[in-house]
Amino acid sequence: MNEFKRVRGAFGLAVLLTLGFALIAMMVRYEKIAGFDSAIISVITGLRSSALTPVMRFFSAIGGGTVSTILSFVMLGILYLIFRQRRELIFFLFVSVGSLLINSLFKNLFQRERPISQFVEEGGFSFPSGQSMAAMALYGTAAYLLARHAASTKAKIVIIAISLSMVVIIGASRIYLGAHYPSDIMGGYSATAAWLCLSVVLFNGTTGTKKRRMTADM
Repeated sequence: MNEFKRVRGAFGLAVLLTLGFALIAMMVRYEKIAGFDSAIISVITGLRSSALTPVMRFFSAIGGGTVSTILSFVMLGILYLIFRQRRELIFFLFVSVGSLLINSLFKNLFQRERPISQFVEEGGFSFPSGQSMAAMALYGTAAYLLARHAASTKAKIVIIAISLSMVVIIGASRIYLGAHYPSDIMGGYSATAAWLCLSVVLFNGTTGTKKRRMTADM
């Protein structure tokens, strides 16, 4: 029963996140989100300083392709060598690859130009943010899987808090450096979070089916 409630909850959250992404996407498409973007940009860029800029560059780099790839391999190693979880390894790859494909699809669909930045020069389209999606896929999936193996509720809370903090800071760093609009970040978060929740539904569904088959065979 608890497993069914978790799956149902994950599916419901996936639906809500998908609707959230659709709303953001429509506002981006019809250019109705400039006020929101300007307000958030004003707050974050107001924090710019010579001391904070290197920190934001650091976190932006962590969310980049090279570091994300290295951390993904570390996570795969943990799942396979320490926890001996081949199914979780496949789940991690499924979420990560799916997130990349979704990002590519929507970037080419919306073709939103990036903001002009004095800190970074990057090519490609802006919506949704690739690094925010990669961060959500990496740290969100890692939090979900590592929390499953945590020995206590306190450990689970720590894992989730660290992962959530990394996702938020990486997204904020992209706005701070002028690489993305806030709506790019929010769109990326909601798209990948929806995909993660749907993947959790599929993962738990297949796991439950396997357990029922093993019980029936016994």
